[in-house]
Amino acid sequence: MVRQFGEREIRPVLDAYEEKEEFPVELYKKMADLGFCGISIPEEHGGIDLDYWGYAAFLEEMGRYGSMRATLTAQQSLVASPILNFGSNAQKERYLPRLAGGEIMGAYGLTEPSAGSDTDSIQTRATVIKRGLKPFCRQRQKQDLSL
Repeated sequence: MVRQFGEREIRPVLDAYEEKEEFPVELYKKMADLGFCGISIPEEHGGIDLDYWGYAAFLEEMGRYGSMRATLTAQQSLVASPILNFGSNAQKERYLPRLAGGEIMGAYGLTEPSAGSDTDSIQTRATVIKRGLKPFCRQRQKQDLSL
């Protein structure tokens, strides 16, 4: 199913989106409708709950479609996974079904001006922040949630 969708829906339009540096919102919604946005999210939170082998096979197949694989990987591994593993029940209920359904997208703020993506050199420490800015958080202007 993943390959058929990719060849029919992603491949014909991906280069044009990447050349224009635009995000294919409608394509992302189609992927969400097929469950691609909730691959590793448990069923009780609106996902499909594939095991690691299934998730790896899914990512291997999506690897044919460059940036779309990266987008789905970030949503699963860098946004949904920390919420699932470390979030409160309220956070899980609030965000996971909406991430799985493609209603919202998240960003992962790692990069810093003086550190790049070198995790040993970052200076930001975990605190409660109501408003903040990670200037190099890719696509942050388009995200509904940032970690």
